[in-house]
Amino acid sequence: MMDVSVFSGPVIPSSWESPYKNQPRKYLETGCGSSMNKITHYWKNQPQHFTPYGENHHLAWKHRMIHFYERLVDSNTLHDTKGAILAAAKKNRILKVTPGGWLEFVYYQVNDDGAGPFRCLYDETGTGTKFGPWMANIGRPDINGNHSVNYKGNGWDHGFKVPIPKNIKCSATYGAYKNVCVVRCEDFAKNGPFGACIPFQVIYPTPPPPPKTSPKPPPPPRPTLPPPRPTNPANPNSPRPLTTTTTPKTTTTTPPPPPPTTTPLSKLVDVKEPEPEPVYGDPGYDVDDNYDESASKYNKQCKRDIDGKIERRVAVAELDDAEPEE
Repeated sequence: MMDVSVFSGPVIPSSWESPYKNQPRKYLETGCGSSMNKITHYWKNQPQHFTPYGENHHLAWKHRMIHFYERLVDSNTLHDTKGAILAAAKKNRILKVTPGGWLEFVYYQVNDDGAGPFRCLYDETGTGTKFGPWMANIGRPDINGNHSVNYKGNGWDHGFKVPIPKNIKCSATYGAYKNVCVVRCEDFAKNGPFGACIPFQVIYPTPPPPPKTSPKPPPPPRPTLPPPRPTNPANPNSPRPLTTTTTPKTTTTTPPPPPPTTTPLSKLVDVKEPEPEPVYGDPGYDVDDNYDESASKYNKQCKRDIDGKIERRVAVAELDDAEPEE
């Protein structure tokens, strides 16, 4: 939740102490979710609200938790999808794939409820606002559990594959990258779902050259009829002169068909456009719940989990720096 996208709001289910405890937790159908880091990034600029007691006060963390992390997210605390994709494009960190190919992801499981399996959908506009239906044939990870809970996967890397449809038409341009889509993958955690959005560029095949056309040969000359024999008025059986009527021949020229193209048009995305308000939907299971890891009989692994979190945050520090300032 600190640095992983959560696709429900609030990012942390409200506790009995929260002023928002009577607001049901909702699933985010659009966008790329939020996180505690994103909420902190936004509200730290308003310390009179975020840390009214001071940064080091013993109530500072509790105040942030019940008043900010346990409140519904809005457009200000959602991840800036377009800005993050542009930042990745400037660093040449956009994945590339061909139609009918696949994307392969590796994730590190920190907590019991981060086991997967994962499901994915993609947005051809590359903005995170128009995701399509759930994709089929996702390659499942080797470790998964009920509601994504499986303690045996803690501290390990897991992977899965996402097949890309052959008829995909990505239409976003970010920097030097054209035909960009964004895929969103998430698990089934009760207090999630957790996951991420990943931009990718589709490399379409080069269209074949137009067929070569040769000029048509001129038509053969028309046969010349012999001149008619003279008519003898005294002989009615003599042949009469032949009379021919020549109709001018008209030809219709059909223009050649345009050369075939398999690369859809790609439009520059306005990254300054603010993130829209979240659209809520149905994830197919109850997200207004929580998984208490401290109550698990496997909480002896808590230290290893914390060490894993620290290691992971160091690994993603560069991504945090890529987020544009507000």
